[in-house]
Amino acid sequence: MGVTLSGTGISSLLLPLYTYFLIENYGWRLAFVGLGALILLVIVPILYLFLFSVRDRQRRGLLVPTAPARPSTDWRRLVFTRPFLQMALAALATALVVPPLVISAAPVLVSGGLSRADAAGIVSLIGITSTAGRLAIGWTLDRIDGRAVAGFVVFLPTITCALLIWATGSVMAATVALLVLGLALGAEADLVAYLTSRYFPLANFGLLFGLLTGILALAGSGGPLLLSAVYDSTHSYVPALIAAIPLCPIAALLFVTLGPYPDQGTDAA
Repeated sequence: MGVTLSGTGISSLLLPLYTYFLIENYGWRLAFVGLGALILLVIVPILYLFLFSVRDRQRRGLLVPTAPARPSTDWRRLVFTRPFLQMALAALATALVVPPLVISAAPVLVSGGLSRADAAGIVSLIGITSTAGRLAIGWTLDRIDGRAVAGFVVFLPTITCALLIWATGSVMAATVALLVLGLALGAEADLVAYLTSRYFPLANFGLLFGLLTGILALAGSGGPLLLSAVYDSTHSYVPALIAAIPLCPIAALLFVTLGPYPDQGTDAA
């Protein structure tokens, strides 16, 4: 899982530089066209030519159809268990911090006194630690209790917020802040996927993970709006960064206190 998802880290390394080049040379409107062209010319052909699910192969007659696994437990019972509610709250808290900081990283750095060119270069570094972090998290999850890994990783953005608040204008501090942020980028989805598979029956995995990623998506899309609204009201990102600091320790505590993994051979509820 870590190897597969490291592709997003590579894109985080390359896309800020590519986008900056497009904006500077062709304007922001054509920059959107250039980003869309990547999807059309790279992603769509890969999806069409190479990626097939079991159901795709069954439709093409390459596999003998098999009966789908039936959920062993009513999903409504699982949703109201303590592990699910804790994971949902932890995911919510983390997604209110990490995606907004990643999306608004360049404006935050520029508002702190850095040039747009410096900001774009520093933001691209997120991809380095994001890729390394996903590989390291995947390797670590196979060897260390996922609760401890999750608690450590989601606490890291606290360091990013502190550096951006108290070391504004420093290229070195900004670099360290975003390198640390890169370690947490996307980790909440990876960790939620892993922990969902450990705490709940796999027959219920699709729906439960879908609910949790829905929470991540809602928080991740609403967070940048809140961050920008704070800036419009105060002409500074600092109040939002201060408000974000306690969220990550709360998320870390929720992950760490999930309790032992249940026996998958019994009802996880």
